[in-house]
Amino acid sequence: MSSDSNRYWKLLSDLYEEAYKLTPAEQVLFADENCEDPAMKEELLSMLDVHDSSSNFFNSLTASVIRPAFEELSDLPPISGTVNNYRLIKKIGRGGMGSVYLAERSDDAFQSQAAVKILRRGLDTDDILQRFDSERQILAQLNHPNITHLIDGGVTCDGRPYFIMEYVEGKPIDMFCDEHKLTIEERLHLFFQICKALSYAHQNLVIHRDLKPGNIYVTNDGFVKLLDFGIAKLLDDNLHHARTLDNSGFRLMTPDFASPEQVSGKPMNTASDIYQLGLVLYRLLSGCKAYSFKNKTITQTEHVILNEQAIKPSYKLQKVETARLNEISVKRSTSPKKLIQSLKGDLDTIITNALQKDSSQRYQSVVEFKEDIERHLKGLPIRARKQNYTYRSVKFLKRNQLPVATVTIFVAMLISFFIFYNITITEQRNEAQSEALKAAQITSFLVDLFEANDPTQSQGENLTAWRLLQQGEERIKLLEGQPDVQAQMFEVTGQIYRKLGQFERSEELLSNALYIRKDLFGEDHAETISVYNELGLLYSDLGNFEKADSLLRSSLALQAAKYTPDLSKLAETQFNLAYILRRIGNYDEAEVLYRESLEVRNRIYGLKHESTVASMSSLGVTLLNKGLYSESEHIFREVLELRKELLGTIHPDLAMSMNNLGATLLTIGKFKEAEQLFSESLEMRKLLLGDMHPKVALTMNNLGIALMEQGQYDEAYENISTAHNVRSSVLGVDNVNTAISKFTLGEIYLHTGRIDHAHSILKDAYDVFYNRLSESHSFTARTKMALGLSILHKGDSDRAEDFIRTGFAHLQNIHSERSLEKALGLREFAIFKQKTGHYIEAFDLFNEALTVLRDFEGPHSERQDRIMRLLNELPV
Repeated sequence: MSSDSNRYWKLLSDLYEEAYKLTPAEQVLFADENCEDPAMKEELLSMLDVHDSSSNFFNSLTASVIRPAFEELSDLPPISGTVNNYRLIKKIGRGGMGSVYLAERSDDAFQSQAAVKILRRGLDTDDILQRFDSERQILAQLNHPNITHLIDGGVTCDGRPYFIMEYVEGKPIDMFCDEHKLTIEERLHLFFQICKALSYAHQNLVIHRDLKPGNIYVTNDGFVKLLDFGIAKLLDDNLHHARTLDNSGFRLMTPDFASPEQVSGKPMNTASDIYQLGLVLYRLLSGCKAYSFKNKTITQTEHVILNEQAIKPSYKLQKVETARLNEISVKRSTSPKKLIQSLKGDLDTIITNALQKDSSQRYQSVVEFKEDIERHLKGLPIRARKQNYTYRSVKFLKRNQLPVATVTIFVAMLISFFIFYNITITEQRNEAQSEALKAAQITSFLVDLFEANDPTQSQGENLTAWRLLQQGEERIKLLEGQPDVQAQMFEVTGQIYRKLGQFERSEELLSNALYIRKDLFGEDHAETISVYNELGLLYSDLGNFEKADSLLRSSLALQAAKYTPDLSKLAETQFNLAYILRRIGNYDEAEVLYRESLEVRNRIYGLKHESTVASMSSLGVTLLNKGLYSESEHIFREVLELRKELLGTIHPDLAMSMNNLGATLLTIGKFKEAEQLFSESLEMRKLLLGDMHPKVALTMNNLGIALMEQGQYDEAYENISTAHNVRSSVLGVDNVNTAISKFTLGEIYLHTGRIDHAHSILKDAYDVFYNRLSESHSFTARTKMALGLSILHKGDSDRAEDFIRTGFAHLQNIHSERSLEKALGLREFAIFKQKTGHYIEAFDLFNEALTVLRDFEGPHSERQDRIMRLLNELPV
């Protein structure tokens, strides 16, 4: 080959190396600029064409054959067909991270279905496995009724990480809405459930990162469940933080619902979830995706997500084909014109605000996002929109529906504003004068009452608080000509009697107040609702939870129906109803209400206010009931310090905080510290309330349990027996709190071998729980298991097994896998197996109980020592 020929091919080779990376159009321009010889240009373009064809062939082969085959091989189910204690039934889903299987328990402990997600190979690196367990513990603590619960996780026998999650039978939210033809307003109310779940997660410092309709399911009864919560977060940090959207990495985020932060590789935060939430709402309301990435390259898709603002939903619908628009409208039970009109304005603005590319320009919290939608539904001006005079005026007119038929809009608005403010000011002046008169009358009444304690009036008799109350009642009868004042005094005196534990007298006085106020003001007046709340609290103290629940729900409904409810009163009713729900075992709904009341009170009063602290404290109790011990302990310690700062050294609420923190420490095995707190609380409560108060009995019962757990049965019996006597006397023998003392006495009798006594008192407790709560309540289930052990001691092993197995199944359904109740249930079941000669099963159950206890007690505790002694008694 000649030297000229060599130079020719060397130059052509160099040009090819530079050109093959360019796009086809760029390759032609490159050839024009660099090839003076037409023959060389033709040769270069020919070579580039061959390169593109071969690349396309191999890319096609990879996409159609090689990659699917690789993915299939990397995503096979475990050979055993089981994961943990679950048997895989069928594959119900597949994504970029792996497959999801419907599974059921493989043991006979109880019937339960779950969804098992097994990650494909390639996600089993050392980094992921190292962080997997600790992250799983964090995610397992997300307990919210709208979040799919993470049951467990681990590594399969072939080394792949897996998650076991609550199985949700339902449909993706967009499909559910379309199939049920939900209106725009109905879709927004469903959307609120997502907001509540996401807000809860953000409060717990967890972000979702993969919000899309496919991860938001709705059950047949319209209950929203968020799926795969936190799994994307768990994995993203371990995927080399892939900035480029290659074909495998792109599937781990859904382009249609990806946030700019995901694409750019910037740190993700709550604003990223808000962006995805905006995309979901766009889809739900308009039936369209905010962006279309069909036929776009990865680079083009990336550019759109990072730089192009989404078209407003109402404008998007105007560009949709007529047939498709009609179909979308029918699925929203409206016409195309009305659908577009309903999205224009506020909803367009709300969604656009959520979809800002700059995260600082979006809503700064899910609560803000949700509140703006609520304001739109109420006809109030939204905060995301510039609120000029015209906008606010139009919202006002729409909201109040004032007639504007015969005058111009401008004049009508002026007249409307004038009339509105004139009437409002007059009403407020009249109301203020009425309240001032009533306050003066009440002040005069109280002055007259306490002047009775003046020696010149009482003839030397030093009147007690009880005598003052009795005199107060006598003087209330003289107020019949002033029914408003009389009702107020009936309510106040009834409250005092309730707090003193005089429930019968309290009921009579509060009923009088309710009768007068309903007659004076009607049922939906604020002062009537106030008495409903007080009566709800009274029946709650009496253990009549059904009646208390009914009253408080009525109160809540009446307040919610008011156009501008008093938020402080609304939060108070939520708080009181949540207490009832907690007592009857509805912990999830109770937690939601407590968090809502806490949020409102914190916004109104700030953190350092007794009402805000009360909501925090009650939330802590609910989390304790749900088995979230670490979070509960943290809240109770914070509440105790706040109350010491706010209330001083002696106060009923301070005693309650000591009792609550003691209950948490008792649960997690810190018996000595719990005993100290109970003793201090009991001393304070006796000083403030006297010996015969139900709250004194509560703390005395708790102190007895702490002593029993330390093996001090005589002292424990003395405390619990006294608590039982107080509760029987004050609350009645059929009260739930009295039954709790009966149950605890039954446990002491079992520990000390007094089987007949145990059986009798446990049977009484079980009957109360069964009739007052339900068969599936935790108290009923635990008492049934204890009753089963007493039956076993009496020689009837078959009947005992039925009691123990049924009770344990209920406990499994109620409590989390890492709860004290689960551990105690396992221990009781193990004792039954030990006593009936099933030593291998007893060994396994004892060890499972130890595993649960160690999860929240640490490696050593007195409870664990007792189980170890029982284990050592088993035959080798």
